Amino acid sequence: SPTRIDVAKEYLSSSAAEAWDPEASTIIYADKLPPSDEVTRIRIPLVGADRIGRSGDWVGPLTSFERNLTLDLTIEDGEYRITNPPDALIVPLPWFNQRYRPTSLYFFDPSGRILVPEPAYLPRGEQLATSLITGLLAGPGPGLEDVTRSFLPKGLTLQLSVPVSADGVAEIQLDGTTSTQTGAGIERMMAQLAWTLRQEPAITSFRVTIGDDVVHGPAGDAQYPVDGAGRYDPTVAGASTDVFGLRDGAVVVRDGNQLRAIPGPLGAPEQELRSASVNLDATRAAAVTADGTTILTAPSDEGATRDVEQVSEVLTGGTDLLTPSWDFADRLWVVDRTAEGAVVQMVDRGRVRRIAVPLVT
Repeated sequence: SPTRIDVAKEYLSSSAAEAWDPEASTIIYADKLPPSDEVTRIRIPLVGADRIGRSGDWVGPLTSFERNLTLDLTIEDGEYRITNPPDALIVPLPWFNQRYRPTSLYFFDPSGRILVPEPAYLPRGEQLATSLITGLLAGPGPGLEDVTRSFLPKGLTLQLSVPVSADGVAEIQLDGTTSTQTGAGIERMMAQLAWTLRQEPAITSFRVTIGDDVVHGPAGDAQYPVDGAGRYDPTVAGASTDVFGLRDGAVVVRDGNQLRAIPGPLGAPEQELRSASVNLDATRAAAVTADGTTILTAPSDEGATRDVEQVSEVLTGGTDLLTPSWDFADRLWVVDRTAEGAVVQMVDRGRVRRIAVPLVT
């Protein structure tokens, strides 16, 4: 540690050693079967193999073709050499678990209102801060461009590494420009950096310079605390920590070791509900009627009454509605199981919108 590849390169042909890019990805395998030998071609079947991307993001399992690792050989200086190494570090799972740790790289949702943690596996040790920033600068991984966004301008690169002083201040020195960034954009950029760096316990704050310019936070300070940017908390500031459920067809909430009906009409047993959920601040509940065809919503906070006039039918005509789900923007997501397949709908301020979801609808 750190990982060295100089010995591995000695097994490659001179041209392959020059072109090999093991940092492009990491292939992790649980086991390998005995290789088959065809003199100048070796096939090694890998078992339980997954790929990790350049930034540490999990790409997914290898295809059946990729799991049969094929290495072609040539003779160079009287010895066999590999000519076609995959652009990857290929390692067994125990080795990987000892040297890498699960982390998160923080991006934003498309609206820029809430942080989105994306899993990443990065090397353990003193270079964690450097790896975190390098991964963040690379941006969201493949397939995430439509669901996350980064406020770190494209083209920024890390000058060397991210040193951390004895008093916990990380120095992030970047090359590039933020000339297109607004004040709001810089605030969100600093939020991404803060939430990503707080995973390194030794860091309490950080400073960012781009070229020769110091980047100042929203308050005008050059030093930004890693526990700042609470307003973009992915767990949603102000979210209720109560536990809700159904009992005898009514929505209930845990109260110590007891269950009590929630305030509001959906806590009344005569509703005969079959599933329900409560929004993040527990001010409104949504429920599916017993026949699975209708979504009801009603107030659920302490000021709510049992008045049935407070109940709204926000979605009707369903076939077999699954449990609804609220998101951070108070939108309600519903899946209907129909004879033609799943139908996904979103209810936003009373308007119902049908949404096509690849591989689902």
